[in-house]
Amino acid sequence: MESEYPKIDSSDSINIKEKEYLLLMSELQFYKKIMSVMPAVVYVNNLQSEQIKWVNDAAESINGFKKEDILLNPNFISDNIVEADISWLAQSANYYKNESGVHSYIYSMRNADGEVRSFHGLGIVFDYDDDGKPLHNLSIDIDITNEIKNYDQLKRHLNELTQKLNKHIVDNLTKTEKLIIELLCKGKSFKQIADEQCRSYHTIDSHVRNIFKKMGVKKTCQLTLKAKEIGLV
Repeated sequence: MESEYPKIDSSDSINIKEKEYLLLMSELQFYKKIMSVMPAVVYVNNLQSEQIKWVNDAAESINGFKKEDILLNPNFISDNIVEADISWLAQSANYYKNESGVHSYIYSMRNADGEVRSFHGLGIVFDYDDDGKPLHNLSIDIDITNEIKNYDQLKRHLNELTQKLNKHIVDNLTKTEKLIIELLCKGKSFKQIADEQCRSYHTIDSHVRNIFKKMGVKKTCQLTLKAKEIGLV
């Protein structure tokens, strides 16, 4: 009795393997092309030896260093990062070894010509050793030097970031407390606020004490600055 399944001879098997190989090579060339033109420095770091294991071709045109200079120098980043950001290296390595998720960071380093460039990067661990410890992480660093030079744009982004980071403070304030903050920022005294709101001086004083505690300040002048910083006024 003949089998209901079609026969596959060895040549068919070879053709299937060849097709899989060609498809794999096509995908490899596609990803290689993307990496070569990507306007970012892409690193693969060994977290245990703390050395760069791989870097994309675009790194040479962005920072001016040859790939072999980057890969063969275990101190490449520490040798070229600006002094003020050296502590970031230890903090970043510690994050990858002890935390999960995407790590976001900003740092400045000198390129091959000695010019200082600033980068914003995102990194994530993607490989672990047999003991489950982080082994390799992928870092994608984008040159933001020109964006930083655009002061107005940078200021706007920093203000937006500051407001987001302090959103919990704003959300913790009552409607009355927000009104009192607004009046204090306009230069009103406790007595003036009490008269306008038909409240006692003691009540306004009590509100302000609570506001100071929530805002982490001790003086009205500090409160005014903080309120402007986090977008309350």
